[in-house]
Amino acid sequence: MKRIWIALLAVFMTAGMASAQIWSESFSTNAPPTLNTDSFAQITNEYTTGQWTTLGGTVDTNGQLRLIVSNWADQQGMTWGTSIALDDGLFTAAGNYRLTLDIAAMQADATLGVRVYDASIGSGGTNNYYQLNNYQYGLGTKAKVVPFGDATTNLLAEAFLGSAHKGIRSIDFAYDGSGDVVLMLMAMSSGATAQRWIEIDEISVDVATPNPDVPSFALDNYDMLPEALENEAYTNSTFLASITSNPGLEPLDFSVGKASWLTITDGTITGTPTVGGTNTFYISVADADGAYDDAVFTLLVTNANDAPVFTTAYGDNQFWAGNALANLPYSADLNGYVFDEDGDTLTFSGSGPAWLTVATDGILSGTPGDSDFGNNAWQIIVDDGTDSVTGTLHIAVQKKTIVHIEDFNTMATVPTANPSVFPTPQTITTTATDGSWYKGGTVVLDGGTLKFVRVAATGGLSASAVVFAEALFADGAGTYTLSFDIVSAGAVNKTYVELHDLDLSAGTVSVPTYKFAKSFEDPGGLLPAITATNGASASMITNVTYGVGALGVKKIEFEYDGSGDVLLRIGAGKNGSTEWWTNHKIDDLSIIGSSLATAYDLWAAGYGLSGAAAAATNDVEPDGVINLLEYAYNGDPTNAASKGTYPVMGATTFDGSTNWIEFIHVERTGDNNLTYTLEKKDDLVFDSWTNSTDAVVAGESPVVDNYKTVTNAVPTDGKTVEFLRVKVAEVALDI
Repeated sequence: MKRIWIALLAVFMTAGMASAQIWSESFSTNAPPTLNTDSFAQITNEYTTGQWTTLGGTVDTNGQLRLIVSNWADQQGMTWGTSIALDDGLFTAAGNYRLTLDIAAMQADATLGVRVYDASIGSGGTNNYYQLNNYQYGLGTKAKVVPFGDATTNLLAEAFLGSAHKGIRSIDFAYDGSGDVVLMLMAMSSGATAQRWIEIDEISVDVATPNPDVPSFALDNYDMLPEALENEAYTNSTFLASITSNPGLEPLDFSVGKASWLTITDGTITGTPTVGGTNTFYISVADADGAYDDAVFTLLVTNANDAPVFTTAYGDNQFWAGNALANLPYSADLNGYVFDEDGDTLTFSGSGPAWLTVATDGILSGTPGDSDFGNNAWQIIVDDGTDSVTGTLHIAVQKKTIVHIEDFNTMATVPTANPSVFPTPQTITTTATDGSWYKGGTVVLDGGTLKFVRVAATGGLSASAVVFAEALFADGAGTYTLSFDIVSAGAVNKTYVELHDLDLSAGTVSVPTYKFAKSFEDPGGLLPAITATNGASASMITNVTYGVGALGVKKIEFEYDGSGDVLLRIGAGKNGSTEWWTNHKIDDLSIIGSSLATAYDLWAAGYGLSGAAAAATNDVEPDGVINLLEYAYNGDPTNAASKGTYPVMGATTFDGSTNWIEFIHVERTGDNNLTYTLEKKDDLVFDSWTNSTDAVVAGESPVVDNYKTVTNAVPTDGKTVEFLRVKVAEVALDI
């Protein structure tokens, strides 16, 4: 629970009348105030002119004074603010004064901090001053005035106002008649580490007579009794009356902030707490004139164990983990799909297709085969030691052509085409397209990884190259993905990657894999140039440079035109440094093909459809029904007489009530790219279709040949007209 500060020190916050105004600032009618940003917002005896000062913050005026909480990436939520010094000559005598603010707007989770100081510069001069420390580190940190030399400050009043306090607010303070008065306005974020803003229209200081009838709490903080139980109704009708002072004997109005479950009616607190532990909120009490007081309250809620929940579930605890590729290792973590409010240690178990292992700590691992193509489902049980929840995990197994996988863990040595040549550029011909590495003596195995080693002098570039033959690209022209894992990269090492399309039908290609330059760094990310001779060619497909120290799995998508071999050149170069280095390593290098055979693709191919005829929007017969709907409703795209089974509806009795519509439609199973959304509207002309979120699945038939029948019950809420439809869509899911 986030906490709002509401603190009062010798303060009456009131909406009562005031008189004899001594100073005011109207931001909507006056020119924007001049902001002093010199000398760290120091105020000396020469600087008491009523000029606003700010430090480290932003104050804008567009008809309002705008205070903005810091939004710097590494300093989000920090306090910013502005201040003004009022010369003691404005105050004719000791007495009671009232600061009045018109708070025009305030974002949720913002807090306006207000402080009033009596300040004495002392002997003056450069060494005696006070500094407005209105830029503070820390979420919601209160800023302050800091005296230097023999300058002194005395805090006269302060208040911290939440977003519920918009409007005209007043703060009373007593002034002894000596010294300047400093007003500080601070914008703070009460709990969110993000930018927050507050806008003030007008501000003034007036002579005031204290209101003796202000209702108040004796303390700034209270522990509310009795305590509460989580998820059980709570009622407390005596606590507020026991701590509230009401000298005017007027009807009082209580309001609450920062507690969504709690309400106050006629002084009685009611609600059902949903979070165990200490709940913190603030309560304001006000009379009919608007005079009020605030305090912070804490209520201890005894925790009741909460069962784990699936955070990304839809329907009956159905959820999808990331897609898998046939014949490639798969891993995922179920902890990312489950939340336990109590923070209990969770134990996972599961049953389903044998290729996947569900470890007790929630880690998924396994390798699906070709026969596992399509939607795979498992029953997953998550237990927190007291309660458990059961859900259905879905993983879509897709097929892609595997062009090449380089498993350095299984190699005894790196297969090389030129083990003895260094540092002469390597010559590649049609006889060397077998996946061997052209290393120039600069690449070795190290602990199951490929390590780039600097030989000879310090600095320079160490690269290696490997050629993948055209025959490996069985999918032909299309998009392919190069993937590799940078497992080690020194503090000055960049990773250079290039892909080239080679035509080796005639001639050769010369590939430099090493460059001796102690301060090698190419701002354009280019390795030493590749050259071709005697009719051969080498054209750049793409190049990527990863910065110093970049680690982790990198994926580069590239377009292949369907002809020629593909050259990969990858290496490590110094970032302008001449230090010795041997610690740049990569692992798990692969190229995966472009084809992604979806369930729809296989269905279309089964009816002999290809090219434009296989498009989801095509109507092949034609029969007025596009392929996608034939697919969704079990139709035949080549037979106009077989359009599939379409939805039907009628009145029904459900849950003891007759105000329901029965809506029945067919769904295809085993394809998580396909979605069925039940929508409704009351008027076909003027209304828009909206999701029927109140529909209930009343039953499902067994699955036959990948299809099932779903029966929905939709409440009419007493309406005489209701229109329903199912919206079918095919979505692309990331692999």
